[in-house]
Amino acid sequence: MKIKKLTALLAAGILAVCAVPMSAGADILKGDINQDGVVDSTDGDLMLDFIATYHDSVSYAALSEDEIQHYTTYGDINGNGYVDYNDVILLGEINSDITVNTQIGDINHDGYVDAVDATAVLQYYAALSTENYDEYTEAEHENFQTYGNVTKDKLGDNDVDCLDASWILAQYAENSTPLSE
Repeated sequence: MKIKKLTALLAAGILAVCAVPMSAGADILKGDINQDGVVDSTDGDLMLDFIATYHDSVSYAALSEDEIQHYTTYGDINGNGYVDYNDVILLGEINSDITVNTQIGDINHDGYVDAVDATAVLQYYAALSTENYDEYTEAEHENFQTYGNVTKDKLGDNDVDCLDASWILAQYAENSTPLSE
């Protein structure tokens, strides 16, 4: 008889604890993707991986709704409803210990100006040339204007075009060529 009462009491206690929301009163630390209590470069890397996966339609199917919600909750630094490169940049601006590459020409913010960035610029240019402006979000347009318009100061143009892609490829070739001794 005592075992039944003890079991019932334990079950009632467990149910009572489970009924209290775990996040009640807990502050959301924006940018803390891995929930370790610290916003650092690891969180920035996780956000970049998520963005690369999220924008890749093949990989998008592999994400669960919970994963998308988690990244939106913790990674949407600017509060616009989705996680993008602007959030990663803001993460770096908010926490000066986080190094986020903001080098002109580095469209995908992976730390390298390379053929991948040039290809992204060409795809963007092709979409705009065929008036497919809606293929990109406003944040992506801003990213291309900020980091992809590499010839703006050199040539005075305000367009992201094949000249920018050529410059990015030239920069990549220059950086990839070993110096002769």
